[in-house]
Amino acid sequence: MPVDSSRLRELIILQLSDGTLSEDECLELEQLLQSPEARILRAQIYERHQQVAAAVDRIDVDSSYQLYEYERHDRRSRRQRAVLMAAAGISLLIAIGAYLWSERPTNAAPPIQGMGITLADGRQIPIVGDTNLVISSDLSLPVSKRQLRFDLVKESQMPEGLNSFTTPVAMDYQVLLHDGTQVWLNSSTTIRFPFVFKGDVREIYVDGEAYIKVAKNATMPFVVHMPEGSVQVLGTTFNVNCYKHDRPAVALVEGKVRLQVQGLSTDLQPGERAVVNAGIINVDQFDPGELSWINGVYVFENANLEDVLEVLPHWYGVTVTLDSPAIAKKKFSGAIYKDRSVEEFLDLIEATAEAEYYYRGTEVHLR
Repeated sequence: MPVDSSRLRELIILQLSDGTLSEDECLELEQLLQSPEARILRAQIYERHQQVAAAVDRIDVDSSYQLYEYERHDRRSRRQRAVLMAAAGISLLIAIGAYLWSERPTNAAPPIQGMGITLADGRQIPIVGDTNLVISSDLSLPVSKRQLRFDLVKESQMPEGLNSFTTPVAMDYQVLLHDGTQVWLNSSTTIRFPFVFKGDVREIYVDGEAYIKVAKNATMPFVVHMPEGSVQVLGTTFNVNCYKHDRPAVALVEGKVRLQVQGLSTDLQPGERAVVNAGIINVDQFDPGELSWINGVYVFENANLEDVLEVLPHWYGVTVTLDSPAIAKKKFSGAIYKDRSVEEFLDLIEATAEAEYYYRGTEVHLR
């Protein structure tokens, strides 16, 4: 089941604030952290807490006030405003505190109209708000808080064949499959799946990015097909990213998976990530915070700008053109939040990555 992120945030922040929790609260926190999704969120909160502490240590109150006075009388570039925001300690604490305590607004927002499922027979069933998804006169599926559930419906009611569902730009969605498998779909991601798994194997198809927690069934293996390969599991938690068909990546959180792509094969252990590039599978360790997109944030540590900018088309519907190849290799450390504007993120790039953005008509460029 989805993590109670609101309660988890509350307990973690109470622990960070004074280090004391009651015995019952400690037990509750320990139980919540059994979930990989909860541990990812904890890592994200810890990182933000450390950033706040480091930023406060660096604040020069007198200099910040002088910069404020200068900016108030002479507003210049967006970069100056971004630097000013980073230096204003009180505002920073308020902003981070609000982020840590609150839920993401996008989690509570209803799905947009026009989104729906395409059934195996070609029919398109719209999803509007949190109303039930009506498949037929005797079959409807519950829809709430960006989640579709197929686990509550009797197998005899389900039509056969592969159905298709796509998350639009700037949205994410969760699908709970009939066997109990949970699939978090990132923006601009398509999943094809049967309403009920039959036969000797459970198979789904993903194009985009998905975080998957497979329901265990040793007698019925689970296979995730990507445009250029597949992942085989028995029961595990992992992330697949195939936005770039020629560079699929799989990160394993729990269990064991086998990646098969382009005639190559490799087994992963928890904490390992495999990236396919130019006919070679490279395996390395990854930070669980890198999978925090399921909580509405991408965290980057000393990443190339070309890799960072790959997120923008999916989360904001914006593509940034680089004016020179050298900009692609500039480094960026920071976070992208889905519930904040793309301009705020681009201002952060200007302030930290020595690159300036500008508009040419409606196109965004970096120089």
